[in-house]
Amino acid sequence: AAALWERHYQQTGNLNSLNQASYLALNAGQREHTQQLLESAYDRHGGKLPPAMLQRLAGLYASSTPTAAQQQRMISLLNRVDAATRGQLLAQLAENGQCTAVQQAVGDHPSGAGDYRALGRCAMPQRPGEAVVYYQHAQKSGDRGSRLPLAYALEAAGDSAGALAIWRSIPPGELSDNARLTASRSALNA
Repeated sequence: AAALWERHYQQTGNLNSLNQASYLALNAGQREHTQQLLESAYDRHGGKLPPAMLQRLAGLYASSTPTAAQQQRMISLLNRVDAATRGQLLAQLAENGQCTAVQQAVGDHPSGAGDYRALGRCAMPQRPGEAVVYYQHAQKSGDRGSRLPLAYALEAAGDSAGALAIWRSIPPGELSDNARLTASRSALNA
């Protein structure tokens, strides 16, 4: 069915057909093909795609390691997707060292947990004290996923007691070997 919708899109340019084709292809596990379809349409239409397709493309980027060209599309998607997806895109950009783009997108007024978390990632490991502040703001904004990065940042900033309190609040089964090692270091230093 996806192939039929795709053929209809190619013949007519109808974005509803592309929406159906990309949805069905993604659900059939054809991530790479879906991404190529959406990227081609995104470029052809200057980024002006229906919200569902923008979200789908952003979701594909957020769960992969994007190329330089894809990172540029990610930056242009930031203000076209919902807050949760924006946070995922910012996180992916931060992980890939695109901290200038993250800072430009967030500006002087971070507005949500995703903004703060990405800024925290960009501050580590060079500025752990700054990362602590960002991760704390992310937590206050409801981001439970910032607990672990906050513990690392606290330890790196020299607050072993603060880090240890977080390590102790996380079930041991949820900690990686590296996290357990860092937690042990926090316990020794506290």
